[in-house]
Amino acid sequence: MWIYIQDLETGLLWSATRQPAGISTDNQEILYFPHKVEFRSRDQGISLHAEITVAEDGVEIRRVTLLNDSNKPRRLKLTSYSEVVLALQAIDQAHPAFNKLFIESEYSPAGNALVFHRRPRSAEELPVYLAHALVVEPGCKVTGEYESDRTRFIGRGRTLRSPAALEGKGSHLSGTLGGTLDPIFSLAQEIDLKPHSSAQVSFLTLAARSSSEVLGRVNHYQSFQAINLAFDEALAHSEKELAEIGVTPASLEYIQQLLSVLLYPNEALRAAPAVLAKKQ
Repeated sequence: MWIYIQDLETGLLWSATRQPAGISTDNQEILYFPHKVEFRSRDQGISLHAEITVAEDGVEIRRVTLLNDSNKPRRLKLTSYSEVVLALQAIDQAHPAFNKLFIESEYSPAGNALVFHRRPRSAEELPVYLAHALVVEPGCKVTGEYESDRTRFIGRGRTLRSPAALEGKGSHLSGTLGGTLDPIFSLAQEIDLKPHSSAQVSFLTLAARSSSEVLGRVNHYQSFQAINLAFDEALAHSEKELAEIGVTPASLEYIQQLLSVLLYPNEALRAAPAVLAKKQ
């Protein structure tokens, strides 16, 4: 899942993380904690702080805070993007085009949410629903832009680095719903930032067995109090889990460093390429 940031005055486009825009931002920093991941960056005079956690009820929350570091007002738009599968990975890999034919979408204005469901192929197949919602601060008007068609979002011959839906200052998402050949979820929100002021939005993503269940959870997180509580509860849960297995915060850092070396090659611990080539 990606989050784009667009300057509505100039049309400049970048992303909350290095991908998909591929732009190296100033002072970029990524922090990993037992209960969340943080992305911090500064670009185009905007400081960004994105936090990602998973609540106890399975809702993924991406809380994004923007700070206008400049002396002039800024008009920005945040846009999310991710592709929808709603099936086992093996099924999607075997025939992705066929799998996508069974996915349909609708929009819920009350929760500013896109809801996807997969039509069952047999009586034995269990229903699955996915919701993606965007929550804004109190007093901020909901933009209500959405997209469910990948082709309309990216455009012909283009890539996620510069999608057609975000080209230019007056671009808007098309609002396509229903059954599309290549389903995605994308929600957009415009933000006006006064000089040296900040604003916050949160993106929610979750899955359940019924439409009422996913919309019920979306409704639960419509307040920032509930979103902030989810982060606090995730922290408390991780602290309890670490205490139960006897791991201190200091030792956890060393464990994560060791794990990263086991998962990813580290040139400092490997012989030179010429030496490795001789042993083949």
